[in-house]
Amino acid sequence: MKWFAALWIVILLILHQDFWLWTNKTLVLGFLPVGLVYHAAYAVVASLTMWMLVKVAWPKEQDAIDGNDNDDEHVATRGVMQDVTQKVTQNATQNVTKGTRS
Repeated sequence: MKWFAALWIVILLILHQDFWLWTNKTLVLGFLPVGLVYHAAYAVVASLTMWMLVKVAWPKEQDAIDGNDNDDEHVATRGVMQDVTQKVTQNATQNVTKGTRS
């Protein structure tokens, strides 16, 4: 299935170069250039392709949580964020207090 996904990506890369529509002045619904409609449809197909790639080709081992390595990083990040939040809250409280005393 992964080979099909790789082939599909190559096909999409080729289809993205819509040289056959460069000189086409046809309007869809009377006001949309055909090239714009083509690229809107292409964007939908590309997003569905990304969804398919996540379902089919995403490495399952990347989803597993490593024991202590990831936990240590998350704890350290969480601690830093809590310190920053406390400082911002204290500064905001001090600024409000100073503003009401003046």
